[in-house]
Amino acid sequence: MKKLVGLMMVVILTVTIFSTLANIPTNAVEIPIRVVVDNEEVSFPDAQPFIDGNYRTQTPARFIGEALGATVTWDKTLQQAKFVKGSQELLINIGSKTYQLNGRDLEMDTVAIIENDRTFVPARYVAEAFGAEVSWDGAVKTVYVESDSTTIITTGSGEIEYYDGVAFDPVADVNSYGQMEEEKLIEFYENCIYCFRFIVIDGDLYVEGEFPEVPEGFRVKVNMDVYKFEDNPSTYNSGSLGDKTRLLPTEGSFSMKLADSDQNLSENNGYGIEIYIFDSENGKASVMDINTPNTYNDRGYYVEYRRSNLSYYEVFENVDFSKIFIF
Repeated sequence: MKKLVGLMMVVILTVTIFSTLANIPTNAVEIPIRVVVDNEEVSFPDAQPFIDGNYRTQTPARFIGEALGATVTWDKTLQQAKFVKGSQELLINIGSKTYQLNGRDLEMDTVAIIENDRTFVPARYVAEAFGAEVSWDGAVKTVYVESDSTTIITTGSGEIEYYDGVAFDPVADVNSYGQMEEEKLIEFYENCIYCFRFIVIDGDLYVEGEFPEVPEGFRVKVNMDVYKFEDNPSTYNSGSLGDKTRLLPTEGSFSMKLADSDQNLSENNGYGIEIYIFDSENGKASVMDINTPNTYNDRGYYVEYRRSNLSYYEVFENVDFSKIFIF
């Protein structure tokens, strides 16, 4: 009899345990959704990402945008989230599958929403708009975003490629003569104002630089000049057939000590940098000049851009010359 009572107690206890486990809410042990951008997990301090009815990961707009390096603003009247990074502009409207990338209408398979006073946007469409690759690992519920300056995305006009963060459309950004459009040229030049520099290292004067990425068919050349008082300038340049001791590379990065005759850091000396981008078809170049005061220049410090035929001219403002002439 005692054995029978003991057996019944074991059965009752087992049933109770399994019944209790079955009634535990599944969300009590649910894995939270994570978003990882370039191996860094994005922190969401309050509102959390979730999967919507179209199986897309919705994330708070500001946090995913800023993790990708974009500036994010909200237009309450238009119910529109705006993301800007460099020359890229992405507009996402609440409740609409149509969104705008650089002025072109595109379609997504879900919509942005407002939840608990937070604007949620589909992570994939925001990331891909800025040239990133997106993948989903369902086992750990994680969205992985890998940014890449050369990722190609389609926007309806041509295939947009990114060169050091500058978007380039080979259809829209090149005219019928094979020349890059002026506005796009200026973007590339602005992006490389600080690419080349004069710098003193251990008392010696060096020229340094990193050649910027440009679209296929275009090329970059640089001259770096030392203007000595009442003397012809000494020019260090890339791709020249002149003085071999003053040749610079034509790609990649470099650091080169100047010749002894150019080491004099006299206050009468001046320094200049000329950066050329050559057109793909006809070989004509545009140029950006970066100069200090010198015997050939009474304008002071300045940066300007012009076509070789002077058809267009622009002066760049707010340049930090201490990052270019480091003496």
